[in-house]
Amino acid sequence: MRVHYLGHAKGVPDKLSEGLRVGFRVGPYLVRPKEGRIEGPNGTQQVEPRVMEVLVVLALHHGQIVTRDELLNTVWNDAVVGDEVLSRAISLLRQAFGDERTQPQFIRTIPRQGYELIAPVKAEQRFDPRWWAVLVVIFLLAAGIFVWQNTEEESGYTVVAVLPPTVVGLSELGPLSEGIADHLIGELSRVPQLEVVSRRASFGVRDANVDLSAIRTLLDADILIEGRLKRDAGEYLVDLSLTDVLAGTLVWSEQVVGNSLRDVEAQALQGVLTGLNEHLKLNIKTRKDGEAQVSEEAYLKYLEAKYQWTLRGERRIARSIALLREVLELESGFAQGYLALAQSLALQPFYTDMAIDPRFEEARALAARAEGLSPALRADVLALEGFMLGKERQWQQAGQALQDAIEADSANVNARYWYSIHLAQLGRYADSLDQMKVAVDLDPLSAVFNDRLGLAYAYVGDLDMAQRHFSIAQELGYLESTQPLSVLLYLLRTQAWQDMQDYLVRIGGDRGWVEPLVDGLRDPNSREAAIVAIENASSPLLEMLKVPVWVLYDEHDRAFESFRMDRKTLLVEFLWIPEAASWREHPKFPQLLRALGFDEALN
Repeated sequence: MRVHYLGHAKGVPDKLSEGLRVGFRVGPYLVRPKEGRIEGPNGTQQVEPRVMEVLVVLALHHGQIVTRDELLNTVWNDAVVGDEVLSRAISLLRQAFGDERTQPQFIRTIPRQGYELIAPVKAEQRFDPRWWAVLVVIFLLAAGIFVWQNTEEESGYTVVAVLPPTVVGLSELGPLSEGIADHLIGELSRVPQLEVVSRRASFGVRDANVDLSAIRTLLDADILIEGRLKRDAGEYLVDLSLTDVLAGTLVWSEQVVGNSLRDVEAQALQGVLTGLNEHLKLNIKTRKDGEAQVSEEAYLKYLEAKYQWTLRGERRIARSIALLREVLELESGFAQGYLALAQSLALQPFYTDMAIDPRFEEARALAARAEGLSPALRADVLALEGFMLGKERQWQQAGQALQDAIEADSANVNARYWYSIHLAQLGRYADSLDQMKVAVDLDPLSAVFNDRLGLAYAYVGDLDMAQRHFSIAQELGYLESTQPLSVLLYLLRTQAWQDMQDYLVRIGGDRGWVEPLVDGLRDPNSREAAIVAIENASSPLLEMLKVPVWVLYDEHDRAFESFRMDRKTLLVEFLWIPEAASWREHPKFPQLLRALGFDEALN
């Protein structure tokens, strides 16, 4: 069974599908698919397009179980994505309806199968209610096909979220805290009775500092595993706890003590399994295997290196590189160590004055070594290669590498993020938006990804959704976007002139040139004075802004003269915006495209 949103469900009468496209009611809520709105007792809520598509598919199959695979194949169609995107969509729909997974009034979860929309559904206006009888008859047989395949009663499953233990005292324990959480997530993911929230989503909740009700909304978790980590007299102490999120009650707690991180990880896993067995009446046992492990010393250095890399910045990345070199001296066969070092080296030039080519050359050799030692790292290696090729302006090869990375691992968020940027650089704004939606579906609590999704919406002209995701990014702690040109585009289109002035000053601009620059955008009669002020000013920020400003001022010759081919700072996404249409008509523009290597990529 395959249903296409805003098209026709297979086997569903055209008039029924048409009626749902106009709008439909789910209990007391009015759903407007084309507008992306759900209107109800508590006001109007805007819903993301893919989330709305999930609701439409469930409505088309009202009263029937729709499997997870069917929803993924229907809504995400040609995109290769994981189950997490669907779990998040269902969670957001439950939030919109004020629904609970354990006592559903709207969407019922069928363990190990899928979902069912159980609230009354009524199409608006051009819908003939007699079609419901036809729908029921048509889908009884279809429903039986997959219901009969699951006649044995399922014991159900429990959604578990693991947060890194809170560090008490020594700040250097931060990497160890994440290592303990990583170990628990990896081991619990192997338990058939459990569904474990991804590392990115769990760590994002930790960083966002939200309460239990928000955790349930964001992660749809039943059990929350938390802890406190400290070191005392040479020993690691971890106070672990399991909380029933729905009831808001503590159901188990224990302290584990060890002399080494590996010892603490093993004890923490055994303790958590004990707590889960007691609370859920299960019989989960510790998995034993013969996997080779790196030494304690190398492992601790590796954890700290990863921790430093995620914080970014010149000093942090340099520290990460130094630690990873030490790790590989201790463990020459550690594949993840080679990959992490390759990633750090590839990013380092963009935080320093270092040349790109030597770092890329070493990064490629290390990435190849990592994949040779562990073929499972192929998606990460391809994503990194796509990033580097993009910086080298090898546009076709970059796009292919990123597509291959996504094919190898549909949940590789870095590949999705970099591919979205790549598509925007080619002027494929709608495709870029689609990739960024998937990235945010996979990592909904990433401030960076929400900010980038806001920019993607701005490129296609959806300013309401752009503002929504900019706001989410700020709520998650993202104070300023790293894409000033795109932010300026958004502020220009919303004519938020004062906000534009304030933003430019916040990121390092001087009011002596900022105010005339903004005045020139607001009022063409002010441009002559603005040009004088800009030409007489000197600022790294202004140098980056000159080309788009000259383009928006219709000063095309000045724009070409100011264009710099620096691979570190070059932003080409704005070349394709509607506001630059007249610049693209200039005789010199094809020469610029050739210099940027776009000839083949745009054909």
